[in-house]
Amino acid sequence: MYQGKRLIPVSHHKKTLWLLVSLALLLTVTVGGTIAFLFQETGELENEFQLEEIATEVVIEDGKVSIKNTGDTRAAYIRAKVVANWIKEDAGDPTAPTATVYGSAPEEGEDYSFTSFNPESKWVEYPADSGTFYYCEPVQANASTAVLLSGLTVLTEAPAGYTLSVEVVAQAIQADGTDSNGNKPVELAWSVDIAGGTVGAATITR
Repeated sequence: MYQGKRLIPVSHHKKTLWLLVSLALLLTVTVGGTIAFLFQETGELENEFQLEEIATEVVIEDGKVSIKNTGDTRAAYIRAKVVANWIKEDAGDPTAPTATVYGSAPEEGEDYSFTSFNPESKWVEYPADSGTFYYCEPVQANASTAVLLSGLTVLTEAPAGYTLSVEVVAQAIQADGTDSNGNKPVELAWSVDIAGGTVGAATITR
């Protein structure tokens, strides 16, 4: 972690150098049922430099999921993680705090599948098999990424009393700017460097 300006990890309750907004999209499905989309957005995180707002929105069109940079002016880097669980509903609300998560998680390709996932080459999974996907070019304000996934299909019956929950969690951070040592926001916050259409480990200059 860069020590020159005393950065601290991203937290909903602590200050951080760069403005970061997270958005979660929850898809709850049952075999042969319909898909319900529930949205939840965190509050803005404080930053030291009064930077312009960076915000995201998960967009669903014709069953295709992409992520939009809804900020006013700045280009942003975007990453997303897909998390699947079997959830036991609590009073019909699988997102309730007391909802129960099944002991073993469903497997993509075995318990559920997508018609397409990462159909365009601009999404890169990094590290490999981590389930975290980075969009490897900046997304301009009011523009969207290419499609990340589409066509969720349930392949097996859920455990008794449970339903399938697939959560797409997206984060965005401003693409431009550097600190006094030339480190970019994405390097400091996410420990990756996105350049030339690729994603790799960040090299922090101290």
